[in-house]
Amino acid sequence: MNNIQPPDLENISYIDLWDKIVESKRHPKREKLEHYREKVKERYDFYASHTNSLDEILPLKPEEWQDIADELRGCYGNNATFRKTKKSILEQALRCPYCTLNRPNTLDHYFDKSHYPEYAVFIPNLVPCCTECNSVKGTNVFNEAQHRCFIHFYFDTIPSYKFLFVRFTDFIVDSIPQINISLKFRENEPMEKQIRAHFDKLSLLQKYEDAIGDRLDVVIREIRATNPRSDPQEIIEHQYYSRVQHYGINYWETCMYEGILNSDGFIEHYRDS
Repeated sequence: MNNIQPPDLENISYIDLWDKIVESKRHPKREKLEHYREKVKERYDFYASHTNSLDEILPLKPEEWQDIADELRGCYGNNATFRKTKKSILEQALRCPYCTLNRPNTLDHYFDKSHYPEYAVFIPNLVPCCTECNSVKGTNVFNEAQHRCFIHFYFDTIPSYKFLFVRFTDFIVDSIPQINISLKFRENEPMEKQIRAHFDKLSLLQKYEDAIGDRLDVVIREIRATNPRSDPQEIIEHQYYSRVQHYGINYWETCMYEGILNSDGFIEHYRDS
């Protein structure tokens, strides 16, 4: 689980992109949108100035966009100008940043376009993700206490230390061991509540447990098939460091291999069984 960078649009500003999309519209939608350009730009600037305080980005009253909301949302439609931009954003991530399980195949409006129509094509508000996470996240960014429940992978500071842990117990022949997966944070970690809420809303601990269970069967067979002159621990260490390099220390599969290395008896049990 890592931060990702918003795409570089070859020095085209975000409002310039909006202008190009609006230019492609037909009369009278184009004229109607152009009338609200300055207000949209103000909201773009507001967002850009609050990337370190995203909880303060609240929707305007519905009546303020009443006459233009549908047209603003429609800017996200299928047009050549935005199609290229969407492709660039999707290429920013190899894995859906929300779950790190699936390939990103759509864009999530972090602040949804139902309540924030002005951000329908605002690039910092569009995060590559998979359709499953997009559907589960929906439009509810804030909880009842008005705290955000999901990580914004462009701007929220994700801890650089390890906070996702996997350990294995109850080694049984011809069966995978018990999988114990948990989140552990340092004291007073500012992002702890939000990360825990993110994991809870997307059921990530259960999804990771299921993914690890599926992957373990292959890993155990690989350990058993190791050449007697080879050291299976070295093979597992190679897999671990490879995933650290490519995906980071809190990627679920990285944590699985780290858990194998740090669960006493795992390798010996399945090597000898």
